[in-house]
Amino acid sequence: MANTITSKQNPLIKQLRLLTQKKGDFSATHFLVEGDHLVEEARRAGLIDKTLVDIRRAITEPEADILISEAIGTMLSQQKSWPGILGLCRRPTVTSWTGHRLVYLDGLQDPGNVGTILRTAKAFDFSAVLYQETTADPWGFKTLQSSQGASFLLPVIKMNRAELKALKSQGYTLVGTTLQSPSTPLPSWKVPEKCVLILGHEGQGLHPETLALLDERITIPMSGMESLNVAVAFGIFAYFIHA
Repeated sequence: MANTITSKQNPLIKQLRLLTQKKGDFSATHFLVEGDHLVEEARRAGLIDKTLVDIRRAITEPEADILISEAIGTMLSQQKSWPGILGLCRRPTVTSWTGHRLVYLDGLQDPGNVGTILRTAKAFDFSAVLYQETTADPWGFKTLQSSQGASFLLPVIKMNRAELKALKSQGYTLVGTTLQSPSTPLPSWKVPEKCVLILGHEGQGLHPETLALLDERITIPMSGMESLNVAVAFGIFAYFIHA
């Protein structure tokens, strides 16, 4: 039978409250998901430690680990309205992958963009998503909401630029998406057998240290606009690579 918690002063609830603020003992090792869809996706991935369910759903959620009051759910929820279920999840400890198509996020700041890129990477069969440490947290609330569970379905790995450079010795071509010349228009680009597609910061583009590592530069020909949202641009690149 599930435990019931109705006090906001409960030690676990206090820790979860800190987790929503990216503080406390859980912040380095766990994250929270909200809503039936993400909780189910996290459960399928084997990442759920505990589920916390609104006490009013006790009859319909017999697998709940903890029943909580509406007041606690509302306090912990980062959505406009409390969806009735939370999952406390372990951060995956993935360090490797298999496959020839990777995407590297070089300091992207918008969690919505990061989540959309994760979702798109899964849709177009990328093998892994790599990210530089200043990138928005792949396990943050807004990122997870945007990814809609894709975060659980492919390797997501933190990687510094020295490690990125080392991928060349494994046969990967480092390909930067940039507006700077010289660069190859996307329709004329020949996709390498093994490649890392590198996406830069929304406003500043690729970091100078990353630019120095590139083997190739590619760009999307456009008329009427100078640039695209980075997640939209990745969708175009991903479709081209997958086709």
